[in-house]
Amino acid sequence: MRSVLFLLLVSILLNPVLTWCQNSSVFEVQANQGAVRPSDITKAIRKVCPEEAINGTDEGGAIGCAECPPGTAMQGEKGFDWELKHVTLGHFISPTSDTLLLSGSGCEPHSLSFGGTFVFALELGKARLLDYREGLITEGCQKLPLRDDRDFLVCEDRWGAQGYEASYVCGVVFDSTGKGTVQAIFEADDNVRTCGADVDGNFLGPVHHSSIKAVRFRNVDGPSPLEMSVTVALGKRVLTRAESNECQKRIGNPGFRDTIVPVPTKDYQVQFLFDDKRFSVAPASRAIEKLFPKPEYPLGITD
Repeated sequence: MRSVLFLLLVSILLNPVLTWCQNSSVFEVQANQGAVRPSDITKAIRKVCPEEAINGTDEGGAIGCAECPPGTAMQGEKGFDWELKHVTLGHFISPTSDTLLLSGSGCEPHSLSFGGTFVFALELGKARLLDYREGLITEGCQKLPLRDDRDFLVCEDRWGAQGYEASYVCGVVFDSTGKGTVQAIFEADDNVRTCGADVDGNFLGPVHHSSIKAVRFRNVDGPSPLEMSVTVALGKRVLTRAESNECQKRIGNPGFRDTIVPVPTKDYQVQFLFDDKRFSVAPASRAIEKLFPKPEYPLGITD
């Protein structure tokens, strides 16, 4: 079974564009993500996990660690293990050298999305650990070029608690030491699953449904500045007390799979411009951007 999982992981890494489409990713651009060698993944994991704790495949490849690696919040805690979720290969610290990003889960608290990313330099057939960034999830990312021929990432993820869910887009630019500068670019939040009540169950009424539907890029390899367009749905509704009670009954029913509360939405497009360091809202989109919350995700790690 482990060998099957490892082969599936490698297949995903070698066919990232196809995988994004199959998993309904928000990204709509094709780019060469680079071929990742299984041996490099194993070498990297061995740098942060004791040999006796490595969870591997029948072929000797590594796919996780039976204990939390150094630098993670749960290091030394019993009952936790680290699971490899995604691998990204690119020229993140230099235009001429390879950098390997290992996104994993299981060793961080909920506030940090349960995971983080290890950054490795691949040199002369060896993996050298550069940095670990807790809370940085690099599973759903698009690799894009900087003007100096290095790569950077635009990532999409979600975080939620107590009926609230935020879907967000962030940018990650790495320096020569492997440290990533994380920018919170855009955020859409949804509270439909609160059923129009506060955390104590007191009836309020208003709910809003919002989610990021697509992210598109222009001038990816051209001389003009990179442009990004985020398509986002937004709708609002005020529930009656009866509708709120019915909503809470549906959420409490594990067999219920239909819409909790139907909220009509409208699609908006927000344009961003990239200056090779950070994204900024295009002047024509400033009024639309004000319909959405000030971006702050990923929580606790944005610069």
